Amino acid sequence: MKKLNRLGDLLQGSEFRQLVDENWDIIEKGILSGEIETKHLLNRVRNLVLTSGGNAPLELSDLRLSKLQNKKFDLAKDRLDSDIDYLAVALQISLDRIDTIEKKNEAVQYMLDRLYGLDSGTIEVYVDGSKGNDIQGDGTFEKPYKTITKAVINLPRIVNTNIFILCTPVLYDEEVTIPAIVGGRVYLRPTNFSSTNPLNPMGFQVKSITAVNLDWIHIGGLEQPSYTSYPLHFIRIQNCGEFQLEKVRVTANTKSSTMYGLLIHNSFGSIRNTRFQNQNIDLRAQFNSSVIIDADCTHGTASTRGLEVSFSKIMKETSGTWSATTPTALGKGGFIYE
Repeated sequence: MKKLNRLGDLLQGSEFRQLVDENWDIIEKGILSGEIETKHLLNRVRNLVLTSGGNAPLELSDLRLSKLQNKKFDLAKDRLDSDIDYLAVALQISLDRIDTIEKKNEAVQYMLDRLYGLDSGTIEVYVDGSKGNDIQGDGTFEKPYKTITKAVINLPRIVNTNIFILCTPVLYDEEVTIPAIVGGRVYLRPTNFSSTNPLNPMGFQVKSITAVNLDWIHIGGLEQPSYTSYPLHFIRIQNCGEFQLEKVRVTANTKSSTMYGLLIHNSFGSIRNTRFQNQNIDLRAQFNSSVIIDADCTHGTASTRGLEVSFSKIMKETSGTWSATTPTALGKGGFIYE
């Protein structure tokens, strides 16, 4: 501490005053310095807290030191504000991870719903090639899909119920494949199926349909469209336990193509009330297939080849000779019963 000036002769006028003023300056500076040091001391005390642990039951910890961020701040308030921001960021990261997990769970649930038909009731999926939407649609009557392919993709794969794919009768320019659905009975029909007549145009047209590994499939009210370039077949049934084709119109002129109207491969089933005409080949049954052609099937203008069979059998219940340049063609292991 700085010492005050000693006063000499009190009668020495101006000198005495000067000494007194200097002493007051010393006192003021000392008090100010003390206040500053006291402020710093109080600030340090405020930044110290008692905490347990370490080598003693209680010890002093610096409140400015962030254990979360492993750094020291000038003020405890700065450390608290920074820690809050740090925790907020960490919380947001955790919430983002939770959101990611929820989305993955939704994706898994979606796949399970596609795999298993959780509703034991009849499943109806609606398709409208004119007004439907494959992005915003959900297959309901109010919000139909646009394509049959989209409807098929979203069907469950293991069910114990009937599945109806109900289509507005318009042209669907797509080659549709219906894959295996275990336990289900699948119906592909137009919404006006009950009033259709294969002797006349029916409106529900699909470029081609392939049904593979199904336990049971019914395709009805379907009409073959006309194209300049045809696929290999109009309808192909392959490795299906049982099939039914009903009210099908196989009448586009495909004589100049290599197309099969109906191609049945290793499957058992029947063809009912179906119209044939102008085909390259009306029907081929192959590789352990068994096909019944009901008596109500009809034929218009003669086709190039009628019924082909190889390692399979066809039971023809229609009367008379099949209307084709070559009515029947028996390959090895093929039989036609009339």
